[in-house]
Amino acid sequence: MKKRIAVLLLMILTCLTLVLFGACGGGKDDQGDNPPDTDVVDPNPDPVPGPDEEGDCATLGHNYTLDVSQSKDASCKEEGLIVKVCSRCGDVQKTPVGKLPHTYVADAENSRAASCKAEGVNAFKCSECGDKYTEPVEKLDHIFEPDDELSEDATCTVAGKRVLKCAECGTTSETPIPALGHSFTGFACQDRTCSACGAKAPASVEHSYVLSETLTDELQEGDEAVYCKGATYCIYTCEVCHETKEEKKSDAIRHDVTQWEQEGELTQIQDGLCDYERTLKGQCTLCGNTVTHTQLVEGNHKYKTVIETPATCTTEGKRHQECTVCHTTKPDSVETYSDPDAHNWVLNGSSASMVGDTEFYTCQYNEQHTKQSLVSAESTLSTTAERAKSVDEVKLNGASIQMDETARKSLPNGYLTFGLEANAQSPAPADKVEGKDVYAITLKEGNSLVTEFGGGEVTVRLPYELKDG
Repeated sequence: MKKRIAVLLLMILTCLTLVLFGACGGGKDDQGDNPPDTDVVDPNPDPVPGPDEEGDCATLGHNYTLDVSQSKDASCKEEGLIVKVCSRCGDVQKTPVGKLPHTYVADAENSRAASCKAEGVNAFKCSECGDKYTEPVEKLDHIFEPDDELSEDATCTVAGKRVLKCAECGTTSETPIPALGHSFTGFACQDRTCSACGAKAPASVEHSYVLSETLTDELQEGDEAVYCKGATYCIYTCEVCHETKEEKKSDAIRHDVTQWEQEGELTQIQDGLCDYERTLKGQCTLCGNTVTHTQLVEGNHKYKTVIETPATCTTEGKRHQECTVCHTTKPDSVETYSDPDAHNWVLNGSSASMVGDTEFYTCQYNEQHTKQSLVSAESTLSTTAERAKSVDEVKLNGASIQMDETARKSLPNGYLTFGLEANAQSPAPADKVEGKDVYAITLKEGNSLVTEFGGGEVTVRLPYELKDG
C-alpha cells in the first residue's frame, strides 16, 4: 500500500511540473522558427470548450488537476489510471499505471512437507488478490538405521544379509553378505578344526616323519624271569607339525630254556582246590642267566551241572559245569538251555475210578499246556492200554512215569500193569549202590515185561530229599 501511495505522489508532482512549465511558455520566446509548445493530445478529447476558455489556455497554459473520481489505483490484479482535467478548458489527460506485483505469502493450508516417501509442495497466496502458485519440493533421503532383527550374520557356509530400515517410513535396504568360509587352524598334515564353527577337516597331506629316537622297554619286577630284553620301539617326529608316533620294532625277547628241572615238590594252591604249582629252573641259551618259572598244574576236576537259572516250558535257562571239589567253573561251560517239559503244573480237578484217579493239570507258565495223570497211591496200577495211551503220566506212590507220544503209541493193546518196587536188588556192583535207595520200575502186559517203546522217550521221576550240603 505504501508503494502505491508513493507512485501516486510521484505522478502528481510530475503533472504539477508540466503545468508550471506550460504556463511559463516553456521558457522560450515566440520569436524565431521554434514553434510554440503544445500540450499532450488526449486520444479521447473531451468536448471542445468555448473560444474564451481556449484562448486562456493558449495564453496561460492548461491547469491540470487530478480527477480522483475518474482515476483508479493500480493493483496486482489490474492496471491503474491517472486522470487529470484542465480547470480552464476541461481538457482531460489520462495516464495508465501498470499492474503492481503480487504480494505472495506462504499458504500453510495448501503446503505439504516433503518426506522420504513422497515429494512435498510449497504453496503461496497473494495477500491482496488471492492468486496462488506452488513449488514442488524434492523427496527427502531415507534415514536408514541397522535392523538387527532382520539382519542375519554370515557363517562359514551360509550367506548372511545386512538390513537397514528407514526410521521414518520403514523402507528396508538389504545388502547380501557372502559366506565367510571356514577358518581352519593347524598344519595341513593334521586333522584341523574351524575356529569359528568347529567343523572338522581331515589332513590334506601326509606327515613327513623322520626317526628321532629308539627306545627299549625296561623290564619290570618279575619280568626278568620271563624275558632277556624288553621290547624295542622307534619314535618318529613329523618335520612339519612335530607330531610323534611310536612303532614297535621288536617284541620283548623271551628266555630260551631248552631244559627245565623241577625244584621241590608240588604245592597245593589252597586247601579244597584241585590246582597245584611247581617251580622249574633252567639256563637261558641267549643271556646265560638261570631262570626260574612257576607252572600251574591243573588237578582232576570233578564237574557237575549247576543250574543258575532254571528253564521253563516258555523261557530258556542258564547252567554251567562246576567242580564239586574246588567249585571252579569249567571254562566255556556256561550255556543257555531249553526244557519244554519244565512245567509248573497246577491241579484243576480230578475224577475217580476203580483203578485210580485221573487228575487234570494246567501249566502256570502257559495255560495252553495241559496234562492228565493217572494216579494210584499203591505201588502198582493196572489199566487198559487205551486208557494208558490217553494220559500223559502215571503216578505210583509219589513216583512219576511220563511217556512221549511216540512211546505211548508203541504200547501193546492188552491189559497193562505199572509197578514200583522200593529197595529192589540192583544189577550194579554193591559198592556203587551201598547205602542208597534202589527202585525197580516195571511195565508188564500180562506177565511179559514191556521193554521196547518204539524209539520214544520215557521219563521217570522219583521223590527224594537232598542231604545237607
